[in-house]
Amino acid sequence: MVHFIDPGVIEDNEVSLILKDVDILKDRVPIYNFWIYSKAFEDDVGHVSLRTKTTSEEQFLWGNLGYIVWKKYRGHKFALKAARLVIKFAKICNMD
Repeated sequence: MVHFIDPGVIEDNEVSLILKDVDILKDRVPIYNFWIYSKAFEDDVGHVSLRTKTTSEEQFLWGNLGYIVWKKYRGHKFALKAARLVIKFAKICNMD
């Protein structure tokens, strides 16, 4: 059985991560998909995904983070800001 964790509000002074959906990889690994919302631009500037783990194999192979920033918003460090926020959530998911 897959265990989901509600991320709640993940934000700082510049960006918010808004949960878009949760996918399941190989019937076991939750993939949390977030919109990256810029407070300065008041717009969605991309998205970030976090694959969490449930076994040691998935920890080694599947635990990772991916992102995309829309072209017109590149150069503002939104991927870095989103990664810092999603890493906090990864720790809540017991990822190292």
